[in-house]
Amino acid sequence: SPAEVATVLASAMSSKGPNSELDRADVWLVHDEPPRLVRTVEEPLAGGEFDEIPLDSDLPVAVVFRTNEPVYVASPEDGEARFPAWSARRLAKTAFAVLPLSIKEECVGILALTYPGEHRFELDECEFLTTVVDQASQAIDKARLYEEQAQLATISAFLANAAKVMAEAPHFQDALDRLATLALAALGDLCLIDVLDDDDSLQRMVARHRDPARQHLVDDLHRRYPPDAGGQHPAADVVRTGRPRWSGHMSDDFLRKTTHDEDHFLLTKALEFSSYLTVPLAADENVIGSI
Repeated sequence: SPAEVATVLASAMSSKGPNSELDRADVWLVHDEPPRLVRTVEEPLAGGEFDEIPLDSDLPVAVVFRTNEPVYVASPEDGEARFPAWSARRLAKTAFAVLPLSIKEECVGILALTYPGEHRFELDECEFLTTVVDQASQAIDKARLYEEQAQLATISAFLANAAKVMAEAPHFQDALDRLATLALAALGDLCLIDVLDDDDSLQRMVARHRDPARQHLVDDLHRRYPPDAGGQHPAADVVRTGRPRWSGHMSDDFLRKTTHDEDHFLLTKALEFSSYLTVPLAADENVIGSI
């Protein structure tokens, strides 16, 4: 995986030779939800303030991400002048180099090297570091392609199995139950399937959790809080529009807008709602519900 490549890179660069002045090496990878740089090795930095960095930060790793150009700072004074926030918070007595890990001009990560005191970056060292990040970027690219291929294979197998299992279902409810079983095995922790009734209300047909120990909470959700077809719940919106909805983050504000009352909100917190994907169920080009 890209994270494994990053960990190996940081470990290899941190292995000090007898003449090495390097103090430490760190690697951050770009994450999308929310957009940020995340440090990939297990050992946290003191205080943890640099383990995750917003992409719009004025810290050197974020600046290098945005410019996609390396930065070499040969002395603490130079670092304090160019990056006061970085120097004041952690690296006031160091020199450092920050280099982008780039794939086809897309920055996917950052390698940061710190040195105690001053450090003169000679041409041969800069060329060596350029070679290192080029090779690491290629390795990350291969790892990303491998992950994508593995994901596509998993999805293809899931779809083929879903089609077979659902075709064998003797009736509609059984087909939905089978679909939930497949979805929980491959896609998520909680599966909710809602279907339009004759009066255009939403009837919750399936509510199942991957963890049997939490099923009693889902049963309570099922029994007490069906989605309002005219409300803000993603299931209702998907049925109205016929378009999928998803988010990698479910804030408390979002949960309060999509729940009926305080007990409903607390139930979603107990179930640790954090992200969701809702897609329409269609038959003969008509939306009949959502999963």
